[in-house]
Amino acid sequence: MLNKIVFMLACIVVLQTMAFAWSECKTQFYLDVPIQVIDNGSINAPGVNVSMTYQKRANFFTPGPEYVTTDPVLTDSNGMAVFKIKNDVPNSKYLDCNLIVHVSYLNFTKNYTFNLGTFYGKYIINLPAKRVIVNMLDSSGRPISGKMVLYPSTEFLLNNSASVLLPFGSTPGYIVFEGHRQGITLNTDASTPNYANAVFRTYDVEVSVSDDTGSPMAFSIQVGEGEPVNAVQTVTVRVVDNPASIKVSARGRETYRQINPEKDSNISIYYDIHAPEISNINIVPEESGQASILYTVSDKGEFSSGIRETGVYVDDVYYSASLKYSSAKAAVLKSGIFSFRVVATDNDGNKAEVSADYVAGEKPAPANGNATASEDSAPAAQDGEWNNLIIIIAVVAILLMAVFLYIKSNYLAS
Repeated sequence: MLNKIVFMLACIVVLQTMAFAWSECKTQFYLDVPIQVIDNGSINAPGVNVSMTYQKRANFFTPGPEYVTTDPVLTDSNGMAVFKIKNDVPNSKYLDCNLIVHVSYLNFTKNYTFNLGTFYGKYIINLPAKRVIVNMLDSSGRPISGKMVLYPSTEFLLNNSASVLLPFGSTPGYIVFEGHRQGITLNTDASTPNYANAVFRTYDVEVSVSDDTGSPMAFSIQVGEGEPVNAVQTVTVRVVDNPASIKVSARGRETYRQINPEKDSNISIYYDIHAPEISNINIVPEESGQASILYTVSDKGEFSSGIRETGVYVDDVYYSASLKYSSAKAAVLKSGIFSFRVVATDNDGNKAEVSADYVAGEKPAPANGNATASEDSAPAAQDGEWNNLIIIIAVVAILLMAVFLYIKSNYLAS
């Protein structure tokens, strides 16, 4: 019976020795273990996540070796991460001399195994990655500034460009420009160039602003929540949103547009800055005592906004006119001189006004004019009064001449 027990114990000892005595190395030590990570070009790789798993203790009486994993450490500017490890194993036959180093960077993850029996001051890990200049560009190839976030959450500021350590393969992420986010994938291997372009999709939209005659105008334009840009006649703006909103300001007026930049690559905006023209004024008295005031209104210019409203004031009483026929019925006109004003406003708010007088009972000559404010004109309607005055003066002159001749003849006769 005793022989069987001794045999079983001997078998256990042999199995323990086979399981844990993988190599000869020190026991019961307290050691600093430096790990240096370099890239494909043997350049130090900072910012790499490194941790380590190793055996802390084991002996005959434990059911198995006790392993511990360190907290992760980011490599410094020299690509170094140093770990302090402690081993309490009293006998090398129970010792696992292997260290497992866990390396992760962006979407790359790999475990490296080292043996403490071959420790010569530090372990070097060759990371399959290389440093690449990442250029942030818009769709037209112009440099822009923003930020790039690569999987899972590493952020890089891109002031037009930045040097980025990229692992070989495809690295997903996204770029952010002016508050907008777009996904990207960067592909890198040992044979690809040492640069990559992160292209943010944008649209170029040409905006031109002219008056109603086609002449260029100075204006400012604002795309979305961006800063206003000053220009004269034409400017090309970069648009990110689709659809996008733009605001154009010129001569104190604002125009808002909602555009589809994929289709609306050229936009023309016109401002009607000229007042309508009022001409051919004619007053037609009616038997009812009213009068029809007829006139012509036109809003000239290739890009005019059109007439919005027209009418007539007679002694400050307003009478709306027909846009189709440009005429208005005035109130009952009695004898005497009455003032009237013809007004017209276009769809951009430009206003024209012509003033004249009307002598009731007489047919006035047409009164023409055009202005943005009231204009006094010498109304042809007053010609009849002058004619009457001339006739009266002529009659008086004839009577005076007759009296003079009569007196003279009597004087000579005497």
